[in-house]
Amino acid sequence: AKPPYAIMATRKSFAVLQCGWPSPAVAERFGSYGEMLERLLARPASQTWRTFDVELGRDMPTDATLRGFDGLIVSGSRHAVYDDAPWVADVAALVRAAVDRRQKVLGVCYGAQMIAHALGGRVAPAPVGWEAGARRVDLSLDAIRKRPYARAFGASSVEVCQLHSDAVLALPAGAELLRAS
Repeated sequence: AKPPYAIMATRKSFAVLQCGWPSPAVAERFGSYGEMLERLLARPASQTWRTFDVELGRDMPTDATLRGFDGLIVSGSRHAVYDDAPWVADVAALVRAAVDRRQKVLGVCYGAQMIAHALGGRVAPAPVGWEAGARRVDLSLDAIRKRPYARAFGASSVEVCQLHSDAVLALPAGAELLRAS
């Protein structure tokens, strides 16, 4: 006998704004940033992913297109979020629109800087210069005390590979620091 109800898996969809490409040697071995993010983050088979190669405005989606996704992920890039380039301003506008409609948004490296920049934070060259290699990233004590969900991000400190010379020097209004290097 069939049950009187059906359990339906909720299909989730994610858009990746790929803001750059890894070096040719890395891309040959691991793929694009979009492919790496999908492999790292995709869990259930019911997820769908679409990568938009937005670097230099090559495949810039419209805001209407992004409304159809459950979440937005902004990748890393060799560019700076304060570059005076039309495509950078377009990505910032898409991030602001997604946040305004309360769409889930995740930024990785440049992507995190882009979210801060788009929402009014200050991103500039890091006072300590380049951070390169495996570095410890700490979960803020304030995040541990105020936000129980912050522990979902893992241990209080983790080693991650980093390569950047810019930093978020001032958070946007209302933002909370969860991790820092």
